[in-house]
Order: sequence, then C-alpha cells, then structure tokens
Amino acid sequence: PERSSPYTKNLHHTIAAEVEIPKGGAEGVLVCCGGIGGGFTVFMKGGMLYWEHNYYNEVRYRVSSTATIPPGRQVLSAEVKVDKEGKFETGGTVTLRLGKKAIGEGRFEKQIGGFFTANESFDVGCDTCSPVSDLYETPFAFTGTIFKVMVDTSAASFEDLAEHHEVRARFAMATQ
Repeated sequence: PERSSPYTKNLHHTIAAEVEIPKGGAEGVLVCCGGIGGGFTVFMKGGMLYWEHNYYNEVRYRVSSTATIPPGRQVLSAEVKVDKEGKFETGGTVTLRLGKKAIGEGRFEKQIGGFFTANESFDVGCDTCSPVSDLYETPFAFTGTIFKVMVDTSAASFEDLAEHHEVRARFAMATQ
C-alpha cells in the first residue's frame, strides 16, 4: 500500500532505476505510486522515458525524454526539485536523466500534498491497480529487466548520488 512506500511529497527526491533495455526497446512502468485518482509514475513508452504526476485526475503534469532510450544496461532517473520543501502541494521541476545526461525537463505547478488514495499501491515493474497515467492501461508491465529501483529523499543532489554510486562501484570492482 501507499503508506508503506517512500514519502516523496513536498520534498526534493530522486527516483532511479537500473534497467536492461533489450534490442528493439522496452516499455512499461518502472515505478509508480497511486492510481487514477492521483499519484506519480515513471515509465517508458514508445522508447521514451516519462515522469507523470496525476493531480486528482484533474491535471496531469508530464515530462518526457527528448530522445529514445538506447538498448543496454542503463540508469534512468527522475530528479524532482520542489519550489519550497515542506510547503503543502508545492510546485517544482523534474529532470529526467539517462545516466548523468539530462534528457528531459519540465515543471509541475502543484502536487498532491497528502495521500493519493486509500486503496492504491506502490509498484515496481508494473501498475497493479488503476493506472496513474492515461497513456497506459494496467498492468503495463515493464518489458525489459529491472535490476534495482532507488527512491532517495535525502538532501543529496543528483550529482552527489551519481558520485557515491561510482565510488561504490569502483570499490566493488577493486575487492573482487
């Protein structure tokens, strides 16, 4: 259920997924929380990466990548920077990335400040209940491979997180 998911409302956060995109591309939900009544989703469709915030099914704030995601092992992310942390229903900006490269940017004017719904869920790899986005139908399972998903709500910037990931990867390689 949503209440067991990472709390991302009214604060800066990054949602990242390490995935394998097969030749010919992939589509489907990487991670989502909520449903038709409100929520967020990060998904791929038509080779593009999307982030969407469904504001009570009244307004849909959507950001898409400017280019298709190539085959291979990739880290895809959505970095959300709110205008004022802790302010109820604050607006903000979203930057989509392929690795460290920004591939899409957009703005949302407000977000749901409280819980999305009482009966929707936090999902990885599909959207199990009602769809968050009107661009897909549930379950819209991801057709590539998801190795891991990270939701970071710390004060770290994307650059800090990327550097930390690289240090951990070098350490793992050095200790094999």
